[in-house]
Amino acid sequence: MNFHDKVILITGASSGIGYELALQLAKYNCKLALIARRETLLKEIEEELKQINEDVISIKCDVGIIEDVRYAVKTIINSFGKIDIAILNAGVNIKTLKNEFNSNAGEKIFQTNVFSLTYFFEELIPLFKDREGMIV
Repeated sequence: MNFHDKVILITGASSGIGYELALQLAKYNCKLALIARRETLLKEIEEELKQINEDVISIKCDVGIIEDVRYAVKTIINSFGKIDIAILNAGVNIKTLKNEFNSNAGEKIFQTNVFSLTYFFEELIPLFKDREGMIV
């Protein structure tokens, strides 16, 4: 796939697979929008990637909160004018929350892992109505 001039949104970009995807994609001539909850770490990663590709922005966003998702998508559109590819990678698991697992933790897992996808679909599908786009 040709990533030249594509705007790529990556959720969960502050660690793990999301970070590695961002690092690899920064090598191509694309525009990256990094999304994660951990703002300090996210800003560090943004600065690291700007050494490779200057077209990188980072947005603090809890993907389990619809208002955060709307803000993130709007920010990307305002910065880059479009979104071509959305890699919805963010997620939490029981292991992450094992010491504090209760019904609230269960809800957090569901909000992040399930509802966040519907929130992004709600915001992205209209953007792809008249042109090609990809959600991964």
